[in-house]
Amino acid sequence: MYQGMSRDWLAACFAGSLCLFFGALWLYKDMILMSFIIQLVFLPGWTAGEIYLSYNRAYGNAFTTWWYAAVCVFQFFVGFATLYLYAWTKAELEARAREEEIKVCQKKMTFARDPASITAYPCMHRLWNKDMETVMKRYDNMHQIDVRANILCPICKDRIDFIHQ
Repeated sequence: MYQGMSRDWLAACFAGSLCLFFGALWLYKDMILMSFIIQLVFLPGWTAGEIYLSYNRAYGNAFTTWWYAAVCVFQFFVGFATLYLYAWTKAELEARAREEEIKVCQKKMTFARDPASITAYPCMHRLWNKDMETVMKRYDNMHQIDVRANILCPICKDRIDFIHQ
């Protein structure tokens, strides 16, 4: 009668495990967060429902009930471990990004700029040399959205929405 619920529960277990594995493999924090949500939020409650159904099923036995209880406790601890992994990965990736930004600002690391000039949209002015470097430096600032949203063209002083190299 409840085979669909059990099948969906197994699919959620599989999805949480895959998200955790590939998130940890690729250091992809959004996938680890999805795994945390599945492992700690959905699965323990769903497993408790499986315990209730297996205990009240005809021909149910104590082994399956205790097995699902052990699985529920395991999922709970895996969920907490995933939370720790998510926090560690996020802090580590942010520290790497800050370190890279510091190295760029100290001129210890540079990124080669191929274009000789850029085009600012919507005003369509071509920028090069110092104007281009100023606009690119502000445009590359991904950590402060308010800075990136208020870039002005050095020629006409209009707001730049997009640059094309």
